[in-house]
Amino acid sequence: MFAFFLFAVFFTKAFGDCPPNATKWNSECYMFYLNSSGFADAELNCNQNGGHLASIHDGFTNALLPQEAYKRLHESTETDFWIGATNLMSGNSWNWTDGSLFDFKDWKTGEPQNTTGANCAVQSLND
Repeated sequence: MFAFFLFAVFFTKAFGDCPPNATKWNSECYMFYLNSSGFADAELNCNQNGGHLASIHDGFTNALLPQEAYKRLHESTETDFWIGATNLMSGNSWNWTDGSLFDFKDWKTGEPQNTTGANCAVQSLND
């Protein structure tokens, strides 16, 4: 059984500098929050801060996010965090909550998958 008591929320800002304690990559600001929440609440929290859960479009971002999350979440016992991938919107097709193209395909074999039963994806700090 999977329990996600911790999640990391990432959001983008269209203009300006990133907030303190954010990781900036390209034009994105990635924020990490230590909150107990489900996927929908995590996305709503991001929306309230002007963004979305993270969308991954390249291998560098796919490697960067768990590395940065580990730096900020290393005191936690949780090893997974929410990203913006979901298949809630269109059946078996995965989409990003920000509406961007689901173009990154270099996942571990069999990923992304719906192991939580919530039709949402997490990224692991471990692999």
